[in-house]
Parts: sequence; structure tokens; C-alpha cells
Amino acid sequence: MQRYKNRWRTPSFLCLFKNETHHVPLHHQHLNRCNMTKETRTDVQIYSAIAMLLAGVALATAGFIVPPTGEISDSVLLFFAQCLIYAGSIFGVSIYIHTKFAELKSAIEGEEGGQA
Repeated sequence: MQRYKNRWRTPSFLCLFKNETHHVPLHHQHLNRCNMTKETRTDVQIYSAIAMLLAGVALATAGFIVPPTGEISDSVLLFFAQCLIYAGSIFGVSIYIHTKFAELKSAIEGEEGGQA
């Protein structure tokens, strides 16, 4: 039975958001929930937003190159707009939340300094 131990191991790429890899039988994957840390979640958001920006720019550039030259299809413009909206929402929400937390932290520290 020992030689078949590796047969039921979960590939490590299935647990992308875990710092360490856990190998469990495939039929027990629901027991091994991948816990995503705050830093990992932020990295995934930033990388996906950058990838969407690059994909949108590449497709828009390709729209100029392919025949009819200089004319971009409506579907390409729609995809580019969605890429910009996605990236803007990721960066905008992230910046907004970090700013509000910084304001809250400084307000709490100001109150603690005033009481001491």
C-alpha cells in the first residue's frame, strides 16, 4: 500500500493560494480549503489587472494591424473597455481601501496619543 501513496496526491498547482502545499487524496479536497493570505490576494489582483491591461492593449494594437488596416472592430473596443474597467476597479478599490485604513489608523493613534 505504501508504494501507491503518491497516487492520490493533489498537484501543488491546485492550491495556488496556500504558502505550503498540502497533499490530500483527491476525494478529500473539500476538506483542504486553500487559505489565501492578504498579501497573496493583493498580488493576484495586481497581476491579473496588469495582465488584463496588457491583453487589452495587445488586442487593440492587433486591431489596427489586421485587415482592414486602421479599423478596429466593435468587439475589440468592447473587450478593451472591459479590460480598462477591470484594471481600474482593482487599482481604484485597492487604493481607496488603503487610504481609508490609513486615515482610520491615524485617527485611532491620534485619540490614543491625546488620552495618554
